Amino acid sequence: MTPRRKRGRRTAAKAWTYKKGEPPNTMTAFERTDRGRVIEVRWWVGHLKRFQRRSLGFSIRDEREVIIEELEHEAVRQTQAMYDALMAGREPKIAEDDSNAPLALEVGFDLATRVPEGLYVVETEHVREMRRAARDIVRAIGTGPGGHPRTWDGLSYSIVRQLWLRLARRFAETGKGGPAWTERCVVILLQVAQWLAVEERIDRAVAVRRTWREQMRREWEQLTSTRISRTAPRHSEDEIRRIFASLDHPNVDPRIALAVELGAEARLGQVIRLMRRQLDLSSSGAFGLGRMVVHGAGKKLGVTRDLTPEEREAIDGALSGYLKHLEEAYEVGLREDYPIFPSGRLKYDVPPSRWPKRGRPEHADEQPTRRAKPTVSDRPIGKRGLLDLFHRLEEIAGVESMPGRGWYGIRRKAADLYEDYETDERVLNDQTGHRSSETRREVYQEKERETIRAKSAETRRRVRAAAFGRQSKASGSNDSEAPPETPSEETETDFSYPTSYPRPAQSGDQAGLVKESKSNYGSHLRKSGRPDLNRRPPEPHSGALPDCATSRTGPPYGRNSHAKRIRKLPRAQPAVNRPIPPLPPPDRPRNT
Repeated sequence: MTPRRKRGRRTAAKAWTYKKGEPPNTMTAFERTDRGRVIEVRWWVGHLKRFQRRSLGFSIRDEREVIIEELEHEAVRQTQAMYDALMAGREPKIAEDDSNAPLALEVGFDLATRVPEGLYVVETEHVREMRRAARDIVRAIGTGPGGHPRTWDGLSYSIVRQLWLRLARRFAETGKGGPAWTERCVVILLQVAQWLAVEERIDRAVAVRRTWREQMRREWEQLTSTRISRTAPRHSEDEIRRIFASLDHPNVDPRIALAVELGAEARLGQVIRLMRRQLDLSSSGAFGLGRMVVHGAGKKLGVTRDLTPEEREAIDGALSGYLKHLEEAYEVGLREDYPIFPSGRLKYDVPPSRWPKRGRPEHADEQPTRRAKPTVSDRPIGKRGLLDLFHRLEEIAGVESMPGRGWYGIRRKAADLYEDYETDERVLNDQTGHRSSETRREVYQEKERETIRAKSAETRRRVRAAAFGRQSKASGSNDSEAPPETPSEETETDFSYPTSYPRPAQSGDQAGLVKESKSNYGSHLRKSGRPDLNRRPPEPHSGALPDCATSRTGPPYGRNSHAKRIRKLPRAQPAVNRPIPPLPPPDRPRNT
């Protein structure tokens, strides 16, 4: 006789509960599974030594026993209202509909951060940051002077100022937060107020001054006795070399290695959104190796790049490496698309504990491979996860991690160096993904580069010696040298160009002769990308037409007078009287 098969039992959904407050003043809302899952609230009554119960009269589930989010929020709201009445010494009663009542700060932040009905339709790291800021804002200015909840319609500029003052005092006492976080909280408060006014949840948005940032920073420094310094740390060229040299290290996550290879100079936050369909691996692009297209978001431009041979090699290695299972499913049509930088932890094909010893000759050069699971979601890795992987890459490369730098240290350094190799503004803006050159120069480029400071010091020394008569007293300088000639002492010739534009720079060799400036066509030297806003017009030559700066009818130089001319050397160098080879005799007009 065969054993009787047990019939499967369908388990009921877990009962929903919500608690508010601490014992013995805890308000608990729960489902009564024996009464059609109606929500009931109970609390402890001390003098009666028993629980008091009150039914809300509705259930929060549909016919499929799935929780309805709107009904769940309503049950939480009524439970909180009953708890507030209990703590105020009143009899807890079922809260009535207060849709027309003034909107409290906590409720407004809950509406704004609710996905997808709120400010954003997708759960992102930015939404979670808004929730963290909302908690600090409610703790700081959530209640008024009388202890009642503060409403959005009652906000004013003085309350906004009170927010950053309290956050500054908290930083001075506990060290939590900072000027950047305080400014972020104020921005989020104003942003949510503007959204609630547009959605007609409140009557008006809070009005602030245009100079509130300057006032906040000034008062922050006065309260905390600390100086607010906005620094943009960047990697050095040697550190970037070590980072790129460590991309092939076996302990480096292949996702951060590919992300740095594809978009180290761009925004990695945009590059990590790259999907497989956005990779064009056909014979297109500058090198005929394809291109990658990452769409923009908001004010940020998208990323469109022609793949270089190194980038194409990195992509091919990823498609046959950690993306192998996803690529196989994509090619056979099991997946319509997949992220190039998937979230989650990569899995080893063979666990390292079961990998054969490396001492064996057949496994001398092999390494265990980490791959993404073929069932991974279409959600890419987050910025925080990618930042942790980048710090791990810095550790392997021997680069010390610096707070506030991250991968933007490479991006900022690229904005400094690319102008030394390229002059086209369109290419420079496309490389960093900026709409205008002003944003790239004012925000990303270093204000005080070492090379610029060095040139400024040399220029300051020349100007002081030439115009102000400041003698050089530094070590290694020759005090017997004659001071440089001023422009007024230069010998004027008929070849001088009568204009207010600066003269072209002249250079002298060791023999003391002056080299004429020559145009260098097709020069391979590094040039600056900054356009000259005071370009000098071309200088006329000796054979110019009449009515020009140099006339044909000018008195020609004789041999003796030309041989006696003295040419001045550049400043801080003595003049040398050397005869100049005579010029050939001028052509005499023929008698007709």
